[in-house]
Amino acid sequence: MTLRKTSVSPVCFLFLYAGSEEHAPGVSPDQRSWLFREVNDRIYELLSSAEPDLPGEFLCECGSECDHRVLLSPAVFASLRETGRSVRSPECTQPRIELGGVHVPALS
Repeated sequence: MTLRKTSVSPVCFLFLYAGSEEHAPGVSPDQRSWLFREVNDRIYELLSSAEPDLPGEFLCECGSECDHRVLLSPAVFASLRETGRSVRSPECTQPRIELGGVHVPALS
């Protein structure tokens, strides 16, 4: 793993790997998407208040068992949310997700 300077370090997410291959055991894909969306919203709040020009690593919100991260600036993240889109990694194999009955296409 190559470490890049970001305001949110990958080391902060080591808890996701602890004890299990599955990130959130017993959690449905919709619940996982919602959980990762909430985590990303908190990351955005921290970045935009402390380091608005420094990119951060956001979790892929595909809902599958992927562990991909997406490097985004707070401005790009805000534009995704404003247009109703989710954070998606280009490496994610899931083509789309369903949030609240609405299909959201993957970002490429």
